[in-house]
Amino acid sequence: MQKVHAPLKYTFFKRLQYFSLMRFWMVPTTHILIVIRFQNMEKIGGKKMNEQWTREEKETWNQKYYQSLDMSLKIYLAKLPPNRIPVLELETDENSWTNHAVIHIGTGDIFIRNEREMMAWSTFLLGHEIQHVLSTTEKSWEFGLERGFQKICEIFSRQVETPPRRFVKDADYDLFLMEIPKEGYHISKSALQKFVHFIVNSLEDGRIERIRCLKNPGYVNYIRLCRGQSWEEEPLPEKMKEKIDEPRVYLAVVLNQILTLATMSIYQRGFGTLAVEHIQIHRLLQKVISHIRKAVSAKTCRACMEEAVEICGLLASEIIEACKLTPLEELLAQLNQQFPQNQSFPADSRTEQTGEGGESQLFSLFGNSDLTANQEQEQTQNATAEQVKEAEVHAAMKDADQASREEIGIFMKTGKREQPAKDEVTSSQEDVLPDLTSVQNTYNGMVTFTEKKRTYHPDQQMPVTLLARARNLKRKVEKIFKNRQGLSLRGQNKGKIDAAKVYKLAMNRMDFFKRTQRSEPFEGCVYLLLDNSGSMGNGRMSKRNYCCGAAAVIEYAFSEHVLLKETAFTAYTDYMVEHTVIKDWHEHVSSNAAWNFYEKDSCASCNKDGYSIRVATKELLARVEKNKLLIVISDGLPSAYPGGREDGIEDVHAAVREARKAEIQVIAIYIQDDDNRKEAEEFRQMYETNCITTQPEQIEAELVHILKRFCFR
Repeated sequence: MQKVHAPLKYTFFKRLQYFSLMRFWMVPTTHILIVIRFQNMEKIGGKKMNEQWTREEKETWNQKYYQSLDMSLKIYLAKLPPNRIPVLELETDENSWTNHAVIHIGTGDIFIRNEREMMAWSTFLLGHEIQHVLSTTEKSWEFGLERGFQKICEIFSRQVETPPRRFVKDADYDLFLMEIPKEGYHISKSALQKFVHFIVNSLEDGRIERIRCLKNPGYVNYIRLCRGQSWEEEPLPEKMKEKIDEPRVYLAVVLNQILTLATMSIYQRGFGTLAVEHIQIHRLLQKVISHIRKAVSAKTCRACMEEAVEICGLLASEIIEACKLTPLEELLAQLNQQFPQNQSFPADSRTEQTGEGGESQLFSLFGNSDLTANQEQEQTQNATAEQVKEAEVHAAMKDADQASREEIGIFMKTGKREQPAKDEVTSSQEDVLPDLTSVQNTYNGMVTFTEKKRTYHPDQQMPVTLLARARNLKRKVEKIFKNRQGLSLRGQNKGKIDAAKVYKLAMNRMDFFKRTQRSEPFEGCVYLLLDNSGSMGNGRMSKRNYCCGAAAVIEYAFSEHVLLKETAFTAYTDYMVEHTVIKDWHEHVSSNAAWNFYEKDSCASCNKDGYSIRVATKELLARVEKNKLLIVISDGLPSAYPGGREDGIEDVHAAVREARKAEIQVIAIYIQDDDNRKEAEEFRQMYETNCITTQPEQIEAELVHILKRFCFR
């Protein structure tokens, strides 16, 4: 089963060749992607840096502080309904984003030397994502992207076509961009959309970070630390200064200044000397800067987007010049390497958190602000005060470091995750295998069966990404069990008024009330049967990885509500079946047992699925719980049969029917690494109903629907 990523995100991307500063990239869906990469890591602020943390060290830190950061997220978003609070993911990849359902923080490419720096960066990125959830809205965001794109096309037409084109519908803009290359301009719709996206995203990032500082004053220290570090690391390259007369480079420099002015209120390091020598670029930015000032101080996302559209109009002429000689794609190639093509935006009807608006939102982050300086003052500063600005940035970073040191220290002392409890195993006669004579008779006594215990200590923690999925499923499972405890009885003569039945009052009937009936505690057990044959493979993208990942999520969600046993099945010949007990019924494993099986074991040979299902059925029937559930996770390739796969399919089909006839619920989860429709259809034929044949990330959603029938039957 191939891994599928969410279609759209607000994101932060890697360091760019021309747009060298760290930037927050948003794409229409309420996601923010954040990626920071430093090319020159030797010095920051003139000091020799210590050795950089490895990804393994960052992963350990993520595990250590996940719960504390997750609690911070829930506190900051407490105003949202519980089902609207995103799941937090801490990972060591290069991306950070949010889609309102998930907040993903990636710190893989960030230069980190110690725990305190890791906490500062994580707090900065998490705060940024949280504020996007609160303050960036769908309609406004889409307005900025669409109207900015349209305005550039309209100005483009007025300057290069005689008479100018009349745009009435969306198709007119597409047609214009298809025909304009005939006039010698190298531009495409996707490139123009990315250009607009850069401007829109830069301004909205500056706005939401200022709102966050006003709502949470301590956040400004993390902006100064993280963005200041990036500013010091990434000055305007000398090569760009030398080639400033090239339209493509000229436009790139302008865009870079929009980014730094919006997010830091200052120009890019090294721009001051260029502005003195190149008056034209300074004058253009003077026209743009008033709109940046209004955008970042706007109370609403819509007001910010309107200013972004105006800036797109001001830069239209520069785009036209840049497209004469080289394609606009060359300017934006690295800038938007991961820009999603699908521009959908999830439904979002919430009310955004607004800023204060006006000058109160234009506070200085790094000394004197270039956003508020008048033209004469600014030109003087650009000519003489480059070193002064560097000193101001460094001083602001130093003050922020001191101001945040105590807060981070307290958080790190109190926010560590508790050490996992020792594994406990309660011996019980119920953990002993039942009599399997009937199973042996089904195969004429020719099959040798062995059950063995795992031989390793399960001490590996689940990946944070998988843990986020598991937490999400656990909440849904808990809701199912909670609802089961209080069933609503409708059509009652007393109780609470049922709004759906009030119409009966007009009919002189009094049975329009509802009451809550408390049911008996749920008694159930779950048997997880994992395919561990050679066809499952090994490695990160293997079927075994997805199989164990799905099992790990299920184990995490169910272990507190029902007894659970996990077994991996394989076979070495047609007549030798082996089960490995990953977790027994009464065993408590502090670290996830299924994931440890993936990390510390490996796939074996072939498999005899039907036999293993019959063994699991016998074990479930021997249990005293009323509700019994068997979950089989497999690639659907039974191979250890004298008659080959056809015999295997028939045997599995018969074994599943026997289990269901014995009132055992059977759920089958199909794991595959390609789109083989024939094998998927054969899998459905084997298991008939309750088959989950979807992408790994969507397994939990399908599982929840089936679980409701299991719990309420």
